Amino acid sequence: MRVKTRTTAQGTEYWDTKEKRSIFVHLGDEPGFEVNANPKSMLNVNEDEKKEDTGETAVNFNMMTVQELRKYAEELCIDIPDDVKKKADIISLLQ
Repeated sequence: MRVKTRTTAQGTEYWDTKEKRSIFVHLGDEPGFEVNANPKSMLNVNEDEKKEDTGETAVNFNMMTVQELRKYAEELCIDIPDDVKKKADIISLLQ
């Protein structure tokens, strides 16, 4: 996939995502390849955080501390046993 990165007075620069290199096309020349105008990989969307609009706000458990996770579980009336100490284990119980 090749994506347009910038235009200068001399021409246009493209980024080849497969070969990981820049390609320069001089002003007036047509690129000899297909250019993706709005590639999905260039959008600022994280698939893990992408959520359908259900009226609920998304909670990022990875940004919370163990104490915050326990408090959040308590607010939702979810019982977290005292012997569960690891953040990953608490997150798995909340999901």
